[in-house]
Amino acid sequence: MANPIALAVVVGTARQGAVSARVARALAATIRKREGVSPVLVSVADFLKAPRTVPDWQEDDGEAHPAQWCTQAAQANAFLFILPEYNHGYPGEWKLLIDSCSDAAYARKPAAVCGVSAGVFGGRALADHVKPVLVELKMVPTRNNIFLGKAHELVDEEGHWRIEEEAVEQLVEPTLNELLALASALRDVRERLRQE
Repeated sequence: MANPIALAVVVGTARQGAVSARVARALAATIRKREGVSPVLVSVADFLKAPRTVPDWQEDDGEAHPAQWCTQAAQANAFLFILPEYNHGYPGEWKLLIDSCSDAAYARKPAAVCGVSAGVFGGRALADHVKPVLVELKMVPTRNNIFLGKAHELVDEEGHWRIEEEAVEQLVEPTLNELLALASALRDVRERLRQE
């Protein structure tokens, strides 16, 4: 495909050695097997060095790089946020990064969540908290999300799946199919609205 869908696969935690980063690498490798999509793997740690919200209109102080994230977000056609569940919620650094851009970077772009947890529920509770944030930023949340319980057992330290490909497909395909279908349709919508 001449114009592949740019999918930002975003690790939503800056914790060193996070299982979420391993999951993100495994998901990006799975997505790369599809035609017509170009996954870009990024982490909040690449853009956020200071524990505060830094809007993109403020100067870079050497600790935070919100303008770089906003450029990355503006170039994406869709988002897959890899988020560990912290006490039924999302990581604070993910919220700080997301809030650093105006909704123009996110508007009319689909977003899915991959919840990651050490427990069996795979971050299902955090998805309920993420959805209002996505809606407020004018993103289009997917109905399907990915929930990976006991994630440390599903991927190895290098970010390779420890489970069979058929099991991976059952876990991720419904969400990826919806996310990419929305990304394609909404990219066309955004283009038509720009031309009006």
